[in-house]
Amino acid sequence: MLFALAIAYLAFPVFVLLFTFFSTPFAVLSGIALVTLVFYLHPIAKWKLKHKSLLRYWPLILITLLITYVCLTPFESVDWSGYVTTFNLLEDSTWPPVAHYRDTLFFLRYYLAWFIPPALVSKLFGEQYLMGAMFVWTALGITMVMLLAFHSLKKTQHLFFAPLVFFLFSGFDLVGASLVNRLTNLNSYWLNWWAGEWVFEIFSNISAFSYSPHHTIGVFLTTSLFIFQRRLAVQYGALLITTNLMWSTTGTVGILPIAAWALWKEGFKTSLTVPNLLIAPMLALPIILYLTQGAYHVPLMFSWQDINFQLSSFILFCLLEFLAIAGVLYWLLKEDRPLIAMLAVFLTLLCMIKFGVHNQLLYRAAMPAICAMGFMMFKAIQTNKRYRELLLILFVIGAVPHALSAIYRLGAPRISNMDRTFQEHYDQRPDEEIFQYFVYVEDTVQVLGIPLLRGLP
Repeated sequence: MLFALAIAYLAFPVFVLLFTFFSTPFAVLSGIALVTLVFYLHPIAKWKLKHKSLLRYWPLILITLLITYVCLTPFESVDWSGYVTTFNLLEDSTWPPVAHYRDTLFFLRYYLAWFIPPALVSKLFGEQYLMGAMFVWTALGITMVMLLAFHSLKKTQHLFFAPLVFFLFSGFDLVGASLVNRLTNLNSYWLNWWAGEWVFEIFSNISAFSYSPHHTIGVFLTTSLFIFQRRLAVQYGALLITTNLMWSTTGTVGILPIAAWALWKEGFKTSLTVPNLLIAPMLALPIILYLTQGAYHVPLMFSWQDINFQLSSFILFCLLEFLAIAGVLYWLLKEDRPLIAMLAVFLTLLCMIKFGVHNQLLYRAAMPAICAMGFMMFKAIQTNKRYRELLLILFVIGAVPHALSAIYRLGAPRISNMDRTFQEHYDQRPDEEIFQYFVYVEDTVQVLGIPLLRGLP
């Protein structure tokens, strides 16, 4: 039942987007895919979920709701200003949204799955319901992540502790900032860039959730399915990856090694299913065409080509952010060694590439690996009594700045202008950022003479 709910959660905003943004032929293709998906999910969805059994998870759900509240309180920052702008554009414009900027028409090409349901509620019932819809939608997704990961826990204290370990799990930003003499405050967003601004950054789980919930929810949920519902996830793997493209395209890159590990464990034949071979390709065509429009504007280089790159910082960053913790987990969790080794190699290679103005590829594509390692950290603490003190020390060193930063955000200034427009926001941002999210209307794709998007001028 939980797997079917997770698939529905991931796919619902994607289908809404396909039906409202895309021209009729692509919407019809998506409708056929939806009917086929419902047919194949029906046997799984018939499993009964006992409501009384959910009551024993109340500590897990309580902590999850509190963390969601802390992370979804819009504070004055470039990130949340952009999210408010996107919501306003979705609410005020026709779909697909078109914006005027410097006498030019752009259409929005963005990972909109997280935005779509709250924006739809706001559009239908009024903007006063936006924040409530955003909280409910996000809390539902992250609660499913926690239930997938920790449903087997029996003790109440474990149900309290597990989500805290997961969200506060992090590399040793504080140590790295101290070693390179960049320790001036405990703002976790600043600490993430300790090894070279706009070159190297990996979020802790709670920082990822706070600063980019639209990327994080889909990534966390898809990663959890591949780890904790492995066989079903492989049977629907291509569909999961395709729908996740609309949650976080760069984050989906980080899911690929975890999906490959799951496929290796379950066997290739497990993946030969209708959802993978038929439904996923039907959705992949319009989604990939939509997301690749104008993508040539996004900068791509090797990390060492950036002016802020330093080899010593690169080595130190890899060691403190993931290799040291991965080594400890590899030592203690013998059954998870193939996955841990794969993630360590993947993250190291990822650090050698810079894609995006602020290297969005690294800190988005690293999220699935850090998510998986957060689950493993709790598992190691729970199962290794002999080395529990060592693990708790490592956890606390990484967690302290992010816990303090989360508390700080509760008192941070709220966004003063919730009606901020697209032009007001991007007038204050570098021009190259516009081309990461918006495309000239005249650059829209046509397939065999059929426009991809509907209603564009």
